Order: sequence, then C-alpha cells, then structure tokens
Amino acid sequence: MESLSRRLVYYLRHDPAAPRDSAGYVTLQHLSEYFHLTRPTLNSIVDLPADKKRLFLSPCGEKMRAGAGHSVTDVNIDHLAELVTDAATVTYCRHATTIESWNRIREKGLRPMSRRYVHFAHQPSSLRQHREVVLSLKVRDYLASVQKLYQLPNGCYAAMGNRHGTIRPCYLTARKLPRFNSIAPPEPEVLQEPRRVAGLPA
Repeated sequence: MESLSRRLVYYLRHDPAAPRDSAGYVTLQHLSEYFHLTRPTLNSIVDLPADKKRLFLSPCGEKMRAGAGHSVTDVNIDHLAELVTDAATVTYCRHATTIESWNRIREKGLRPMSRRYVHFAHQPSSLRQHREVVLSLKVRDYLASVQKLYQLPNGCYAAMGNRHGTIRPCYLTARKLPRFNSIAPPEPEVLQEPRRVAGLPA
C-alpha cells in the first residue's frame, strides 16, 4: 500500500499529463481508471498513517491532490496553500540538509532544486532524516523583504524566495546536529552565520 501511495504522489506532483486543476486536484474517477484501483482503495491510501501527510481529498470527496512538492507549472500555489502574512504565527520553519550542501547554500543560497519552491518543515518529525544540518528561516526578516511564504495543506511551508526562486543566505541560520537524527536536539552546535555575498539578488 505504501508503494502505491508513492506512485500516486509522484503522479500528482510531477506528471505533466495528469488532468489536474489549478489547485492540484485530479478526479478520483480518473485515478481509479488510470491506476486500476477501486474507490475504497483510494480512500484507504489517503488515510494511511504517516508523519508526513502527502495526499488529500477535496471537500466534496471526489478529487485527490498531493499536498506539496509539485514540479509542474499548472498548479497555482495561491489555490493550494495559505499565504503567511504574520511572522508571529510561524513557530517552527526549518529545512534539513547535509554539510556538503550547506557549504554551497552559505555562498549561493537555498534553492528549490526539482521543486518549484523551497520547503520547510513545520515540526521536528517532518524534517528529512539522515541530515547533519538544520536551517531555520528568519521568517520576520524574510517577510519584511516582500518575499512570499505559504503554509501547505500538510502544515509545512513553501518559500518562493527571490525572482530566481532562491532564498539568500542572510535569511537563514544553521545548526549542526551531533548525530544523524530526524529531530533536532534542544541545543545543537551553531554553525557560522552565512556571509553576505555581493551581487546576490534580493
């Protein structure tokens, strides 16, 4: 069932031929025919217990979408997520990465890679596992720079960054974990603050 869930998630997030609407929804009828699944099976996949909620039904119960991670351009994030306007409402906004990646991020910024936006966890259990560094977004400074931050249906955050989709190093703080873990310890080692790099766009 888990492998089937991942197939659905991949299709809804990345397949440009999927007949999704601007909010990312695809009808259950189409998914049932495309994957040769019954409606009860589709419903049970949505209800699978997991730390990271990936699939959501529409309010009418006739459509399904992935809650985050889209690479396709036909999904409008304003129809998928809620715009964050008050930094005080964000209590946890972190992104786990490797030491090697951090060495690049501190110079060039954090990029969305294959996704359209940079994703941040909203709780420790949502952080990616087996990463040595946890980056925290300086939400107040980031929003003050008129860059957009959204809260996704699964609770995590998506940051649009600057016009190149990059979050500049000055909006990030980094802490090194003492060991591989999916949950940041209370007082991890604070890494050197990112240097301001001339020529980086706001």
